[in-house]
Amino acid sequence: MRGFLTQLRIHLKMDLKDMSFLKYFYFLPLVLLVAMGTVMMVLNVEDRSSLGLSMTVCLISIGAYFGVPKALDDIEEKGFIKTYGAGGIPFWSFPLVNIVISLIHIMVTSIVILIAAPIVFAGKWPQSIPLYLFSIIITALASLSYSTLLVNLIKSKVILKAVGFLLVILTALYEGVIFAPTFMPKIIQALCEVLPFTHGIRLMANTGSTFGSFLILLVMTTGALIASYILSSRANK
Repeated sequence: MRGFLTQLRIHLKMDLKDMSFLKYFYFLPLVLLVAMGTVMMVLNVEDRSSLGLSMTVCLISIGAYFGVPKALDDIEEKGFIKTYGAGGIPFWSFPLVNIVISLIHIMVTSIVILIAAPIVFAGKWPQSIPLYLFSIIITALASLSYSTLLVNLIKSKVILKAVGFLLVILTALYEGVIFAPTFMPKIIQALCEVLPFTHGIRLMANTGSTFGSFLILLVMTTGALIASYILSSRANK
């Protein structure tokens, strides 16, 4: 446990000096919030209730599918795995630490969005802030676990970036600010059903079967983590 906390402290310090990491977890999501909020105000869009939720979902996808692969790639390139392995630190601790650190950054920015959306852009406060924050945690964990699995499955950095870009675009289209998800082609809607952000939106918006969405996200997280562990074990034999 002490070793895990030490890794957290070290990597948190490194992240605060990494402009790429800050870009994915802070700069891009907040710029997106300001841009979308400003457009809504200029066009005098009356219904801005989903602004905070939509931007938070985009934040989760940007952090998961851009930030996580970049962080894991840096860990491998800098030789941390070999160095820590020589010290007896298990290989699986790196993705786990990365998930926890990424979740911390996502929650910090999510709270900023939660406060800024209603105050600055006349958005809507969630009915229950604790449940809303809990929904963000569950959605983020599922997305971060999915991203970790993708890193283990896709060895080509070019393909991994392309897949991440596609998932972020799907998130931006599905979250409802541009147009309703029902306007999307049926095949795209079906694809979105197997991705965390779809069920995360339902859970955060408190629409449909919220308990069902929670269970699906829990299964997604558990399955992705188990699959990642198995793939990592084979790769590090």
